[in-house]
Amino acid sequence: MMAAIAFTPIDLSRHADLCMQFRRDAMICSFVDGAQRFERDDSGCYLDWLKQQIKKWPEGCVHVFKEDSIVGQIEMRQISSSQGYIHLFYLIPELRGQGLGDRLHQYALQTCQQRGLQRVQLACSPTNQRAMAFYQKHGWRDVGVKPGYTDIRLLARPVDDYTQQVIVLYSRRTDYDTEPGTTHPAKAQRLLDSVPLAAGQSILDIATGTGLVAIPAAQRVGPTGRVVAVDLTPAMLDQAREKIAVLKLSNLKLIEANAETIDFAKHQFDAVFCCEALVLFQNVLASLQKWHRWLKPGGYVAFTCPQEDAYLSAIYKHACAGLPDPLTHLLEPLGTAERCRQLLALAGFVDIEVESEASSRSLSPENFSVRNRADAAKLRESLMLSFKGHPQIRALSSEQFTQVQQRYQTAVDALLAEPDSRENTTTFFVRARVPV
Repeated sequence: MMAAIAFTPIDLSRHADLCMQFRRDAMICSFVDGAQRFERDDSGCYLDWLKQQIKKWPEGCVHVFKEDSIVGQIEMRQISSSQGYIHLFYLIPELRGQGLGDRLHQYALQTCQQRGLQRVQLACSPTNQRAMAFYQKHGWRDVGVKPGYTDIRLLARPVDDYTQQVIVLYSRRTDYDTEPGTTHPAKAQRLLDSVPLAAGQSILDIATGTGLVAIPAAQRVGPTGRVVAVDLTPAMLDQAREKIAVLKLSNLKLIEANAETIDFAKHQFDAVFCCEALVLFQNVLASLQKWHRWLKPGGYVAFTCPQEDAYLSAIYKHACAGLPDPLTHLLEPLGTAERCRQLLALAGFVDIEVESEASSRSLSPENFSVRNRADAAKLRESLMLSFKGHPQIRALSSEQFTQVQQRYQTAVDALLAEPDSRENTTTFFVRARVPV
């Protein structure tokens, strides 16, 4: 049975000595000269600093109780309107390696999310290999040396697991442009061709990936124009940078950011593109409304999205049909031409055009078993992505997940039993304008 764990705001009047002990041990774990660093940097002012942090954010500075014993400590503070910082993430030595660290990590992220934060950072010494391995396992990314230090690395990650999962998924796709059977370049080309671009224009490419839209757009608007391309996956942007360097483009700016939280000034762009990514956004309408605000009068928006029953979405819906509350698959909000029109109209767009490109691909049992008849961990990952990290998916008990897995497997077997079974890959190409 899972141990009972509680997170309680630190009571310095009772546990100041324990806080000092935990802080000192954390320094010793991180640095060869950790004890000396603690005496030099922390021992005199640490408790005064901690008192102020507890006052500002009690839920961010907590002791971890296992039954009646304090076994860990978390210290966090808010460093901007959207970003948090974890100063201490500590578990006593005898409980390390037993899975409790995962629960501390989950508490930290959930608490940041409840506070409205979108991103969180922490610092870690490379010599603390156990801690580094833990953070890498949980999706933290090294973003460079901590300012003012030479031997401490700064790590960062999004607060919500769904966004992190999207990053991990696309980080794996190192052959995105050339993977077998890919239609990505062709879709990007068709989307780009749907908008009349001219020299000197300003273009925004949302979820640019490897730059399949942004790079040819930069070539079309020329040196007097500019393209801003946003993506939250560093590995994708690295591929884009390599292509930009080869082509020696100077009018294309890449930004690593979450496209749902980034902001630009009003009336900045002549066109906004989003190829094969809008369905992943947690709030599609809010994103369209922001794009409308960023566009100049008469500016274009253009995006692609799959049909609602494409990519086996019906199987995932069927697998989760027994859960208490109905779930919305990520393809549903934009899954019909009429829904695309309705959302664009609600966002203020006019001259809405939706073209459908019908397509499908054969499903052989061999290929399907590799891609989708996955083990439990991969199925959980697919469900999290399909339903955008819905709390019901996060909270599935072992019994519930087994039922979902069985329903999924039954539906897959039935599909593969059909002669020449095929997977729908139909795509909508959507274009609209801001009123002049």
